[in-house]
Amino acid sequence: MTRLSLVRFALRAGAFFCFLMFLGGVLIVVDSPIVGEGSLLAPFVRWHPFHKGYELMIIVIYSVWGPYMLQAAKNPSENRLFIDFTCFANLAHFALMFVLGALDPHEHQHMFSDTGALGVCSIILLFGKGAISKEVASASVNSQT
Repeated sequence: MTRLSLVRFALRAGAFFCFLMFLGGVLIVVDSPIVGEGSLLAPFVRWHPFHKGYELMIIVIYSVWGPYMLQAAKNPSENRLFIDFTCFANLAHFALMFVLGALDPHEHQHMFSDTGALGVCSIILLFGKGAISKEVASASVNSQT
């Protein structure tokens, strides 16, 4: 798998993560027992204490972000600024949530669920960013010849 393929994969995986966030939001809005307090899934997808307004705000942000990631995956070289923003915004979010999850014994499971997924996608994007620059450079060399 090339580095450019990794970027496309990470953007698509990130978009899938955003779709899962959207579904989680729907479950929270309808007070589904699947993600309600005391459910088996809640500790992995919700932070304690539950705060519906905050959770829905984050879900809306990621629900909007997801379709843009899918579009960026089609042509990463045309979307470098968006990919940089996505990479570093999510790395910052991941770093903060990792620290908070590590410090709060009730939130350790997040390092292996939502926070972990965010970190993996961000690290893959960071690793693959150089491939976008190479693609742009080779396209400009090809257009000059």
